[in-house]
Amino acid sequence: MFKPIVLKKPEVIFATAVATGDKPRNGLQAQVLLPVDTGYTDGQDSYWSNGAKIKPAFIVRPRSAEEVSAAVKALVAAGEKFAIRSGGHTQWAGSNNMEGGVTIDLSLLNWTRFDEASELVDLGPGGPCVNICRAWACCCRWPGWQCPCGRQRSNQLHQLHIFCLC
Repeated sequence: MFKPIVLKKPEVIFATAVATGDKPRNGLQAQVLLPVDTGYTDGQDSYWSNGAKIKPAFIVRPRSAEEVSAAVKALVAAGEKFAIRSGGHTQWAGSNNMEGGVTIDLSLLNWTRFDEASELVDLGPGGPCVNICRAWACCCRWPGWQCPCGRQRSNQLHQLHIFCLC
């Protein structure tokens, strides 16, 4: 993790970073990853579809809604192309990644909370589908419901489908 440098003109930093390959530390508290960073490689390797793998100039990994907002505002102000990756489930290139641009990766916004009283589930926007499946598998309190996902890029859960018909 790095300590971000607060700068007054984030749009200049984003444009310069894309042109020079420097790490854009534009005042965001979010992680910013370049292709030489381990986290960048790990993020790219987490796509379940090789067809979805394209290479952004850098990846921004916010840890809060405020950091997402700051990243989007800075990128829009800079006129930069960007994509937002949630769980990374879509299979076609460009749907959740940006070749040569910026990918805002929401994987740090990953949680699953089940409120037994209301029977509501709160899912973080960056969580993989497997989080839903695990909640169904261990809680199985929603009669007639099913887990609508599969094809997780995980050694334990390839082609996982859980049908909870309790």
